[in-house]
Amino acid sequence: MEDLPVLAYLDRHLIYPVLDFLQQTGTYTEAEITQAKYDLLKDTNMPGHCAELYKQIHKTDEAPQEFAEKEEAIGQQLNVLESESKKVLEVLENPEVATALRQDKAQNMTFLRDNHDISIEQINVLYKLGQFDYNRGNYVGAVDHLYHFRVLSTDQKLVTSATWGKLASEILTANWEDALSELTKLREYIDGENDDPIAQLRSRTWLLHWALFPLHNAESPKHNELQELFFTPAYMNALQTSAPHLLRYLTVAVIAAGSPKAGNYNRRLRDLIRALEAEKVYSDPFTKFALALYSKYDFEGASNLLNQLGQIAASDYFLSSSAEAVTSSFTVAFIEAYFRLHKTADLTTLTRLTHLTEEALVSIINSSLEHLNADIDTEDGFIEIIRDVSGAQHLHDVIQRTKNLVERTGTLQYAMHKKLAA
Repeated sequence: MEDLPVLAYLDRHLIYPVLDFLQQTGTYTEAEITQAKYDLLKDTNMPGHCAELYKQIHKTDEAPQEFAEKEEAIGQQLNVLESESKKVLEVLENPEVATALRQDKAQNMTFLRDNHDISIEQINVLYKLGQFDYNRGNYVGAVDHLYHFRVLSTDQKLVTSATWGKLASEILTANWEDALSELTKLREYIDGENDDPIAQLRSRTWLLHWALFPLHNAESPKHNELQELFFTPAYMNALQTSAPHLLRYLTVAVIAAGSPKAGNYNRRLRDLIRALEAEKVYSDPFTKFALALYSKYDFEGASNLLNQLGQIAASDYFLSSSAEAVTSSFTVAFIEAYFRLHKTADLTTLTRLTHLTEEALVSIINSSLEHLNADIDTEDGFIEIIRDVSGAQHLHDVIQRTKNLVERTGTLQYAMHKKLAA
């Protein structure tokens, strides 16, 4: 599955729902998906599930005894961890203790040690139990145990690790608001780690990928929040250095975020185009569409790409749930950009470029692009636009680009003449 670069930056548990999605879409064969799932989970604490996958792969009713033996060993390990953590959990669930705890973790440890004989080692068992729960697919238990560990631990390295685990567990239990909260905490931890720039860059790259889950799977895609994270200089650097394939999701976020009348839309759009123009290796139909529309002003090229976006979004795990809305927003963006450069247009041309019926085109202009003040004459088949400020600005951008090109051409010609004369 080398065509899915996102997977390289996900924990194996987070990859599993992506494989489920690919199975549903038929992108890969049943045999390929089953084998991928088995390879993914064989080193986890889920031997029961692996045994079922093994039977599917080998078309047999029986799995090797090693799966049952591993299941038994895991049960024994779990009993030990639960026994070791029982005392500290009972203390933490005591309402009087909860009331006595403060923001100062060192003070809390002193209180627990002096009043309840709780040691740091016992607190660390909560981390081990949370990690163990996560590895066996008990994500609800992992959330609970990692939360209690993080409240008390002063070991920042383990606290950060616990936050990664809690974020993944919140994602896998579809607690999107809690996942967003964990995302914020993790970002604070990562941004505060300045002793190893390489490790920090790696952590930021992983965070950008994990952020796709809550930012795209909440009740509605959080396009503005995604832009805020991705456009932050340190994270944009991580994206451009290690993960240019994430430009697809940034492009969707910018174009789908809202109306060109919004205050920061044009600024974000310019930032996006600069990032896309700087990228020399990665491209996909979404990024090509943005460049064709806003950098090259190639409406024919953008039109050809527009026709592909719906199917591609539907086959993308993170975009599939909003594929229709994504396609609609890109269509609106195309029409709006077209009328930034054209005061009039004939309906035949525009319906061809947008792949819409005349009725659908008129409906979009009237409902989503009211600011264009379009005068639509369906009898003669023409649309006339009363130019607004955004259109003037766009024309200025085109003129400026042309002017710069002329200046660069003149400079180059002068240099060539000078060299030939020498």
